[in-house]
Amino acid sequence: METVLSLLRPEELAPRIRERTGAPEDEIAATLRAWITEVPPALETILPHLRPWSRVLEVGAGLGLLSRVLAVAGHEVVAVEPVAEPYGFFPAARAAIAEVAREAGLPPVRTIATTAEELPAANLGTFDLVFSVHVFEHVADPDAAFAGMLSAVGEGGEMGHLCPNYAVPYDPHFGVPVWSRRPGWTARLYRRRIARDPALWDGLSFVTHDDIVRLAARHDCAVYFAPGLLRKALRRIDHDGEFATRHNRGLVGTAKGLLEKMGLVDALRWVPPRWATPMCFVVFRNPPRTG
Repeated sequence: METVLSLLRPEELAPRIRERTGAPEDEIAATLRAWITEVPPALETILPHLRPWSRVLEVGAGLGLLSRVLAVAGHEVVAVEPVAEPYGFFPAARAAIAEVAREAGLPPVRTIATTAEELPAANLGTFDLVFSVHVFEHVADPDAAFAGMLSAVGEGGEMGHLCPNYAVPYDPHFGVPVWSRRPGWTARLYRRRIARDPALWDGLSFVTHDDIVRLAARHDCAVYFAPGLLRKALRRIDHDGEFATRHNRGLVGTAKGLLEKMGLVDALRWVPPRWATPMCFVVFRNPPRTG
């Protein structure tokens, strides 16, 4: 991981991206720092599910940072990213990172422009691990996305996802309270904040723990939810400056302050995954029934 991230210095990448887009360098560098700081915790989440030299599919790979880390570690990686049209300076950032990787002689990462729902038609073969990080809450059709990603899981393989659990009435993208079954109430109450990026809001699926349980049952799969992520997320505010800047405000900051005063932050490790956010779930196909 250090090999890849040491090459991706936001201050050095920003001028390359500015030349292509004209966006302000400070804005580009700040966004790159936010994206780069998400790589270590995401890698920590998926490491227990990697075999040596696994064939790995990352869905919603974004800039391809995590995919490149896995490729350097010796895994065969395919990155799926549906954003083919310009979206801010995203395509320019992805191109700049690919250039830096080539110049440094890093292993290539095959990138496919498709969606989770369209994976069966992409003919990519099967994988030991199919995963996504903060993607599942953005899919248009959770059932179709679940089925599409499951189709790429090979025999004995796993599918894992990290995303918000909207059973907890909070949206981390906008930092607002939201009830998953009535998001329109939040849209009306916080219309100015949501107006900053209405496309992002309209694309949220507000998926919950129980939604995932139902999806797994519908597709005859077993699902495991990792415990303790709520506590880990709050503790991350104490040592990750970029993460703290984005999240230690409003509801999160107030809740963390109250819990610290009561000495209850560490007790959050015992909160059942059903009522904790984010959620990390791993899906396995159930063995064939016999007899």
